[in-house]
Amino acid sequence: MEKTHIWQFVRFLIVIGSLFSIYYIIKHTIILWYPLLIVVCLAFICHPIASYLTRKLHLPRLLAVILTVNVIFILLITFISRLLFELFTSMTQMIDRFPQYLEKVLKTFEHFFKENILQMYKNDLSLNQKQLIEQQFQQMLTTLNEFSLEILQNTVMKMIHILAIFPYSFMILLFVLIATILMTNDWQMIKEKINQMIPPSVNDTRINIMTHFKQLLMSYLQAQLIIVLITAITLWIGLSFLNIEHALTIVLITAFIDFLPLVGTGLVFIPWIIYLLIIGNYSLTIKLSLLYGTVVILRQLIEPKIVSTKIGMRPLTVLISLFLSWQIFGALGLVMAPFLIIFGHALYKANVYQNIWQFIKGD
Repeated sequence: MEKTHIWQFVRFLIVIGSLFSIYYIIKHTIILWYPLLIVVCLAFICHPIASYLTRKLHLPRLLAVILTVNVIFILLITFISRLLFELFTSMTQMIDRFPQYLEKVLKTFEHFFKENILQMYKNDLSLNQKQLIEQQFQQMLTTLNEFSLEILQNTVMKMIHILAIFPYSFMILLFVLIATILMTNDWQMIKEKINQMIPPSVNDTRINIMTHFKQLLMSYLQAQLIIVLITAITLWIGLSFLNIEHALTIVLITAFIDFLPLVGTGLVFIPWIIYLLIIGNYSLTIKLSLLYGTVVILRQLIEPKIVSTKIGMRPLTVLISLFLSWQIFGALGLVMAPFLIIFGHALYKANVYQNIWQFIKGD
């Protein structure tokens, strides 16, 4: 009996060790092979479209692949370029106006402190104490000003750094384009080669996992697309009605952020609303708060229904998975979390966890 428990513990250590090894290998080598991962994802998307064109329009396979890959690339590059252009335009204008905004905010703080906080204790403080407090407060404002300007300088340097990596990004993009065409063209042959290399029992499990993963991924993307579109349209109507400058940029950035779990529109609107409240623009503060509240309520009403219907996962399970992704991978975990959750759910549907448990028990 004790020997059985020992071997169960050994198999448990093998499973844990394998998981940690996979984690560290991926973490420390992803910078080397992430372009290939992009190629596989794009080829996965392009293959069924190219096959449809070949079957329905009787096009040569290579021609259908080239057309499909180039159209998808043009759409992606157009969208990303438009987003970056709007982002850089808005950032440039914000950088130009930032000192004015900062000065206005600091003066508001100073006025509030002198007219409210300091006046409350004017009878309890001596003249020297008042002067000392004012001096300390002025020093705090100076430090805050320097800190804010430092953040601004770092932002400018990061923008320059992004521009500097464009030549390297172009080489990566060229590699991804050519490799996607080649992989999409040979997709069926690559699948057959992989099937021949992998043992039948393992291959059956792999196919089962990938089948569930594809179904869940498509369902998740459909659900998120519906939610983000509804949110973006609501914001576009609201911001246009309020005559907000760069409404399209704000909507695009918010829509992109809206794909991140636990983040959403609040990352854009909450700091914006707080800033308007500080500078005393109460009218726009109330209007944006109502718009943000409408979006939050609308999302809370539609998201549980759509996501649970499409994927079939309980909210508590999703929340725990998001927390673990954040703890393990940091900020990147928020981006990776949906895919990790979907992959984990696919493993569950394919009975992988049950098989691992049976391996540990020795059944």
